[in-house]
Parts: sequence; C-alpha cells; structure tokens
Amino acid sequence: RRLNPEWERALGYPVSGLEGKQFMEFVHPDDIEVTKEAMAELASQKKILNFVNRYRCKDGSYRWIEWRSYMEEKNIFAVARDITERKRIEEALRRSETMLSRAQHINKIGAWEWDVEHQMVFWTEEVYRIHDLDHKELRPGAQEHIARSVECYAVEDQQRILAAFHRCVEQGEPYELECRFTSTNGRNLWIRTAGHPIWEGKRIIKVVGDIQDITDRKHSEEEIIRLNEELQRRADELELRVKERTIELKEKSDELEMLNRLFVDRELRMVELKEKIKDLEKKLGV
Repeated sequence: RRLNPEWERALGYPVSGLEGKQFMEFVHPDDIEVTKEAMAELASQKKILNFVNRYRCKDGSYRWIEWRSYMEEKNIFAVARDITERKRIEEALRRSETMLSRAQHINKIGAWEWDVEHQMVFWTEEVYRIHDLDHKELRPGAQEHIARSVECYAVEDQQRILAAFHRCVEQGEPYELECRFTSTNGRNLWIRTAGHPIWEGKRIIKVVGDIQDITDRKHSEEEIIRLNEELQRRADELELRVKERTIELKEKSDELEMLNRLFVDRELRMVELKEKIKDLEKKLGV
C-alpha cells in the first residue's frame, strides 16, 4: 500500500506510520458500516464516487474525507480530498437556515423573492405555512405561486396587491400593505406584505419581500378599540348622569332657597306683628 505525503498533513501521522496498517483502524465508529458497504461495491468492480467518511487524526479529532475509488485486478486506486472545512461551512449553513426557519415560524413571517430576469419566484417554508400550501404542490420557481397567493386575499384587495407588485417590478416603488387573507385551508387571517426592488445599475433584477401573519396583532388592536369605545360609552353615560344629578341638585337647592326665603319672610312678618301688638297694648294701657 502506497500513500501520498498529503496524508501526513491531513491526519498528522507520518506516512511511514500509516503504511502497512488497516485503514479501518482510523475510520470513525459511526462510519464503519457504510465504509464496509463501499468496499463491497469496490470488490464487485463498481466505481465509488464522492463517498464520504471520517478519519481519526493523530490528535484524536476527525476529518471528513471524500473518496473516488476503483479496483483494477486486486489493487484499489483511490483519490481522496479533505473536505472538513466544506463540511463545517455546510453545517454552519444548515444551522443558520434552521435558526432562520425557527425565527420565522415564531414571528409568523416568511420571505419571498421574485427573479425578474428568469421570471421565477421563491418562498421560504413559513410563506408556504401561512398559505397552508405544501411546497410539493407547486413546481419550484413557478409563477403559479403568485396566482395561488393572490387568490387568498380578499377580492377587494387582489387588484391592489397586484398593482403594488407590478409598480415595484416595473418602477422600483416599494410597498407595504395590510389585508384580509384566507388560507387554502380556510383560516381567516390578517396579513402584512411588503416588497422592495433590488437594483443592478439602472435595472431591477429582483424584488424581495416578506409576508407576515398579523392576525393576533389585529385582534389585539380591535380589542383595544372595543375597550376604548366601551370606556367612552361609560364615560358618556357617567357625564350624562352627572349632568342630570347636577340639574336635580340645583332644582333642590332652588327649592330650599325659596323655602328659606318664605321662612325668613314669615319670621319678619311675625316680628312686625309682635311690634304692632305691643304698640297697640301701649295705646290701650294694657
């Protein structure tokens, strides 16, 4: 068995320490079975292309190796390359996509893109979820996505949506709209949708946008409006009652004032009468 010196750089072992050893000693335990299957295919004179497994380095870590192998007579000829960095990038990309998908799902917001040059549309998973559509129902990139989406908007909003979209594509005018929306499963929603042009020089090459389920926010706003109206109604009722009570109290006050005047007049007449009686008694010598 002869090895390229690059093995020493990739795994850290001196080539002399690798030659003569069984390569399966270095294969990651989780990859042993698939590696045996690949070896069986080689033994049946099949070429192995783009086979990937992990090999243990001298420091105990593992690196991803991609193989292209074939057997000639009893000899195996193989070309391998270290794709560890590519795997790390792919894993980071998958993690980012998972986190983005989770964030979109939590916030009920999906992203979309319209490729002007190729006349193709692309949706994220959350856009499909909002529409209650399975992405397998539509051909990837097909313009049918637009038609199926427009059908979900209230009839009075469909032309408004299309007109805003076309102005964005043709004139570069961004838009943001809030509309009633019914998913393909009959869910009644409120939707906020927005679109923005992407320019390349003096021409628009893409329109990117998002669509968000704002039903909860709309319901909250409607509840706030209802509560404000109820508070205003009660305030108006209270104000009316205060006015009525004020009028009633004024009437009572006026009545008491009139009675008080009558009482005072009576008392004054009584005093005057008593004075007259005294004068009369004096004249009569009583």
